[in-house]
Amino acid sequence: MMKSFWIAALCLLLLASHQADALPRIVEEVVKNKEFFAEFEGYEDCYLFDVQRLDGANVDETRIGLILLDPQGFEIRLVVKIAKREMEYRDIFVSEKNRREAMMGGSVRVDDAIGFAKSAIENERQLRALD
Repeated sequence: MMKSFWIAALCLLLLASHQADALPRIVEEVVKNKEFFAEFEGYEDCYLFDVQRLDGANVDETRIGLILLDPQGFEIRLVVKIAKREMEYRDIFVSEKNRREAMMGGSVRVDDAIGFAKSAIENERQLRALD
């Protein structure tokens, strides 16, 4: 089921990035949260460094935490309520240059993450149609 997606995702990573060895964990998190990323807007020019699901006691209150880097080098930390697409927390600051460079090496462009998520959803839809 997911095998065809992973093959396609890995091929894209090898073609699109010189840091392919650092990206699979991020891509895996994007795929796990594909419904969220397929609709994620406003940060397409940024780079996604980290994703964490912040599960609350109530399933309706599930949140996701993101760490992004914008093209100017600002680190953006977000917490979003998934069900309502509501921003719960947002912080922007400038990290040290060494940290920014290390983060960039382990990041994927947000617009690529959106593409991976949409591809994963489409692959699932096609596989269900074959069943």
